[in-house]
Amino acid sequence: QVIIGNTTYHPSFGIFPRDCKWRQVSMLGGDSVLYQYWNAKAKAWQSQQPDACHPTGHTADTAPAGWDFHNGTPRSEVNCDEHACIYHNLFYNNGKWYAIVDGNT
Repeated sequence: QVIIGNTTYHPSFGIFPRDCKWRQVSMLGGDSVLYQYWNAKAKAWQSQQPDACHPTGHTADTAPAGWDFHNGTPRSEVNCDEHACIYHNLFYNNGKWYAIVDGNT
């Protein structure tokens, strides 16, 4: 991570597609996290999300060949023990994670 003034630039990890270069940005004392994306043509960071950085979703019927949903369904699942919780099949949109349900929760 890099701190410049009251802004912290965090390294990217894990939630965007492989061809997307991005980073988290937070302000000292602030609650929100912003994202910046690398514009290779302009050689600069920008707040506008390029097409390469749009996470895509799939259902069991439209998933690419070879995809295997947890328990055969895109529905979110959580399994907890006394130390941690493990989530399967979450949906990410606009900086937030969502559970996917197809009926009663």
